[in-house]
Amino acid sequence: MLSITAISAADLNDTDNTEGDLKDESFLYFQTEIDVHDSTFDLGCNYKFDNESDLMYVGGVNVTRDNFTINGNNHVIDCDNQARALTILGKTLK
Repeated sequence: MLSITAISAADLNDTDNTEGDLKDESFLYFQTEIDVHDSTFDLGCNYKFDNESDLMYVGGVNVTRDNFTINGNNHVIDCDNQARALTILGKTLK
């Protein structure tokens, strides 16, 4: 029996990227980030709709919590003229 395990976390918290190395994240990733935050979400990158991977988000990323705050931090949510950015289902989005 042979067992080999390898773990690499080199890029998980890499904040040393130059401007040219940054890529836009998908709406799928955006939804995941919204879902794991309770009351406030600080955008840490740009998000761009991808018509191959994000078709389920044509109606927008769902925000279902009440009194939820999204801080843009000078980042962009780019719908690429193909989708809605957000669908607000909770009360009071700031």
